[in-house]
Amino acid sequence: MTRRVDAGSEEEVVELLRSCSRDGTGVIPTSSSREQFRIPGEEEHLTVGLNNMNRILACEADDLTISVEPGVRLVEVQNLAAELGQRLTVDATDDDHTTL
Repeated sequence: MTRRVDAGSEEEVVELLRSCSRDGTGVIPTSSSREQFRIPGEEEHLTVGLNNMNRILACEADDLTISVEPGVRLVEVQNLAAELGQRLTVDATDDDHTTL
């Protein structure tokens, strides 16, 4: 059986992973509507959508670090870096939809 859950927080993802681990259920994390990789399990698996986790959590311009959730779009991070006179040297074929 395959099912999908769109996670809204780190805590929700942790609880889903714990549950799947107990049950032997495989997990497929996704964002930008693509399967990124698969955590091994039985034939049954849970697809965990991460697009709702799309916040920029912290930006330390002096340290050149940005902390983001996995559903943040690359273009948003590049725009923030540009506002700070910096740049993120990551290229993607579709910046408007590519997530980190």
